[in-house]
Amino acid sequence: MKRPLPAPGAPMDAPARLVALAGLLAAPLLGLLVVRFGPWPLAAALGLVAAVVLARRPTLGVYALVGGTFFDELHIPAGFALLGAADLAAFGLIPAWLARRLLAPRDLRLPGGHPLLWIYLALAFASLMLGVAPHTARGNYARLLTYAAALLAVVDLVRTEDVLDGLIRLMALCGLAHAVVALVDPGDARRLMGLADQPNILGVRIALGALPAAALWQRSRGAARALWGLALGLMLVAVALTISRGTYLALTAAFVWWMRRSPKLALVVALAGLSTWVGIERFAEERAARIQQRLDFDDSSVTNRGVVARNAGRVVIERPLLGVGFGQFRDLDRVVGVTDQAGRGSHNFYLGVAASTGLPALACLLGFVGWQLRRLRAPPDAGPRLVWLVAVVQALAVYHMTSLLVRGGLRLTDWTLFALYASLAAVIAHRDDRETPTA
Repeated sequence: MKRPLPAPGAPMDAPARLVALAGLLAAPLLGLLVVRFGPWPLAAALGLVAAVVLARRPTLGVYALVGGTFFDELHIPAGFALLGAADLAAFGLIPAWLARRLLAPRDLRLPGGHPLLWIYLALAFASLMLGVAPHTARGNYARLLTYAAALLAVVDLVRTEDVLDGLIRLMALCGLAHAVVALVDPGDARRLMGLADQPNILGVRIALGALPAAALWQRSRGAARALWGLALGLMLVAVALTISRGTYLALTAAFVWWMRRSPKLALVVALAGLSTWVGIERFAEERAARIQQRLDFDDSSVTNRGVVARNAGRVVIERPLLGVGFGQFRDLDRVVGVTDQAGRGSHNFYLGVAASTGLPALACLLGFVGWQLRRLRAPPDAGPRLVWLVAVVQALAVYHMTSLLVRGGLRLTDWTLFALYASLAAVIAHRDDRETPTA
């Protein structure tokens, strides 16, 4: 039975007074340690507080993971690696989830199709060890295991529509924050860079917030609807100014998919897009000209990506089973003769996985993700919120899987989205289980 909350103005109980006293006594000591040894004692103290909070409310770690995914470019050096915000969130979430599992080992919820995930991880390990330069990719494989563990934690912890609803709102707010920061300080570059300091990555961050913002506009009323409409407009302007062709393509595909059942949303997005273009042409003529030039697809970037794709295709033909080695795509010139674009990334997630880790690994990974996507369907008797959640996550999936055609993976970003799909699929599946009468 939960203890009732104290009334406003009521005196603190004994445990609360002890905690407050301990905090007051520890503050001067912590300040002295920071002065003497730098920021690490403060980081350790914050980590301890976060661990205590996550032990009681591990779902907060899921929110931190999603928020960190949007701001993974903010990082701290840890000696062995640069740890981004998403990495730090994962390092907090996974231990909290494991502690919860040890204390309450029953009712573990695994994602559907999880054997495919285990096979993919095993194939990635075999590819790593048999690759051309395994010593360069061991850290990447450790990250992969962290990402997979974070996915399992998210699926196990996210069990209600309330949490998924909150995550959608958080994504919209994070995308808006990126757009506002980038528009307030556009810099001197011809393309908007923002906090990501790279226009294509910035486009991905904002687009992943624009789709939830459109969904929230669709569901809201009154002043809230006007505010979400304004937020969506700002994000579309920022996306346009990134001049990221991949983002244009993927975001258009997502909106077309979504708007097939919502004529009102189609009209709003069309008007927002037209207003965005007219505004850019009027107030940023140079950037408008740059957009038109990029949309001609007649530049060195397109040519170079074609060369990289051909190089990768040759590796897939010569090493279809395990590829050149997990995390070793940049070393494919050791396997096939490369006369141009050696050492570049794949710029295509699917081709990159096939060339580096092999076709069986790609099939297992896509099979696992496809398992989740096939189950993103609202049951006939689903309530309005579940129908809404399915619609917005489907749109995110269309955007995400299309964007992977023109970019490599973004570390934890893609795995966080995989976790979102698997979480909603699990919520739907377990809802069906609860409502299916037993014999």
